[in-house]
Amino acid sequence: AESYRRVLEDPTPAVWLTAHRARELPDKTTFSVQKPYLSVQVLGQTRRTGPGANSETDPEWGNVVLRFSVGDGYDVTTPVYLSVDAAGTVSTTRLGKAQLTVGDFVEPFEQRWVDVSDGGQ
Repeated sequence: AESYRRVLEDPTPAVWLTAHRARELPDKTTFSVQKPYLSVQVLGQTRRTGPGANSETDPEWGNVVLRFSVGDGYDVTTPVYLSVDAAGTVSTTRLGKAQLTVGDFVEPFEQRWVDVSDGGQ
């Protein structure tokens, strides 16, 4: 996580996303425990949470803050890609994905559920 001081030193416009939790994700594991994490990509920058706690289908990420610098004169139609994945021993399994835009983050909101492609939020 970035320190508050570093953010003050870099006043470039940014998208801030706080990962609270997911709910009703599909269980796609057969032999092992599914440990979902959230991955977000904006303008080629990718950030991810650690594995969620407490559940395979309703994980909690503990309010992890992900920050993406978008620069001055940013385009509100710039895509924000969300992906919920589970890392396994051999491969990574996609549990769902969604796409927002930078414009969705212009007006702050307290909390919003985002539907992901394979079910869940």
